[in-house]
Amino acid sequence: MSLSLRMARHSLVYGASILATQALGFLMIPIYTRAMPPRDYGALEILGRTSEVLGIFVMAGLRLAVVRFVQDPIFSRERGRVVGSALWIMFGMGLVFLGSLVLGAELVATQLLHNPGLAWAVRLMAAGSFFDLMCVLPMALLQADQKSVTFAKFNLLRFSVGLGLNLLMVAWFHMGLKGILLSTIGSAGTLMVILQPKMWLRERPTPDAGLARQLLKFGLPFVPGGLFLFVLNNGDRYFLARLATPAEVGLYALGYKLGMLVMYLFVEPVSMNWSAMMVEIHSRRDGPEVFSRMFTFIAAAYLCGGAAFSLIAPMLLPFVVGPAYLPAGGLIPWVCLGYFFWACSLFLDTPFYLARKTGAKPFLLGAAAAVNLSLYALLIPRYGMYGAAWATILSFAFFAGLTWWFARRHLNIPYAWGRLAMALGMAGAAVVAGVLAPVAQGWQHWALRSAIAIVLPMVVWRVTFSELERGTVRRALQGLLRPPSEAGHGA
Repeated sequence: MSLSLRMARHSLVYGASILATQALGFLMIPIYTRAMPPRDYGALEILGRTSEVLGIFVMAGLRLAVVRFVQDPIFSRERGRVVGSALWIMFGMGLVFLGSLVLGAELVATQLLHNPGLAWAVRLMAAGSFFDLMCVLPMALLQADQKSVTFAKFNLLRFSVGLGLNLLMVAWFHMGLKGILLSTIGSAGTLMVILQPKMWLRERPTPDAGLARQLLKFGLPFVPGGLFLFVLNNGDRYFLARLATPAEVGLYALGYKLGMLVMYLFVEPVSMNWSAMMVEIHSRRDGPEVFSRMFTFIAAAYLCGGAAFSLIAPMLLPFVVGPAYLPAGGLIPWVCLGYFFWACSLFLDTPFYLARKTGAKPFLLGAAAAVNLSLYALLIPRYGMYGAAWATILSFAFFAGLTWWFARRHLNIPYAWGRLAMALGMAGAAVVAGVLAPVAQGWQHWALRSAIAIVLPMVVWRVTFSELERGTVRRALQGLLRPPSEAGHGA
């Protein structure tokens, strides 16, 4: 099977699994926004982000390390020791950090949520985080082995359990924030009790001190980088919590979540498959050119999807959320633009992984985080949640440029910057035209925005890509409809 076809098939399956994972949060938006005021939605956001930053310390970069090590022929016969070493590191770190969170729940609730009465919510969040973290390693092994269908099935299971529990606790019993946190515990716990025994039976994990040191040597550079990354992606919530109202945190959280939907649809599926494919692509003679073509396709697809979503989503919002949440719609185009630059950075740093020179990443992230914090302090007090969104755009753009500048020292990929700039310009012009056009509200407004969203991909497709490149994409899409045995061979 050709490389492009395998990439497309795995990415399609991963995309479906990501949709299943993220769909719960999106499907429950109509219920959450009617069951909770924006201030409680803001508290849920702060708890979720705090769980994420704790995961950075607990994981210690081990997910990427395990994927990289089990794919390396040198360690292919030592999978059990690789898995065992990573598992015991994660388990020990989890007990330390999450245990401390449980013991200091009242202090955390006071400092982060400005309400010591929410200590119970902090403890529930810690429990859900532990179950979540115990699922990371088994799922990472499925990614490393390119078992995308099995990966998708487990994500679908978690989605189904989470949806059922949310409907029961939030929609039926009206338990609000507590119901959401208990549903997270139930869905993550269900997945953990299935995945962990399977992993133990298959891999027979055995800790090894030497391998543990090698895993940590590879992964630890991602910890400070992960913290800087957290600042870039989530620090704005904490600034808003201090400098604005709790309700504004909730509005920003909703707008941010909706804006990130394009990232989940167009980038995450490929990104999850990228770590398993980049080594094979790099081994080809035309590896740099393949990297460049894929980057251009992904970036253009994101821009078209982001522009369409920015035009259509604000018009759908009144049918989806409670009235108090409608101001969040104005954030969607800005978040989409910010995550375009973030998506670029995810692929521009490929040379670091191929050369195993990940030590530079924390410094790049640190520089971007410093710019980010300065922009938060400058823009959020004056412009509130819009200032946070603008700071995100500028910081992500700076980080993408910095990543490309240093990564090219390890592998010089001939990116098509002119064509990417053209696609970005067309997408930006389409959004501005749809938003500012002097058309009355009603069906004319819908018709104009829908027409722009449909025409833009056609124009980008014809203007940005050559006939040869369009043919490559068409063959990959046609191959998705054929059984694997019928797929052609070649580049």
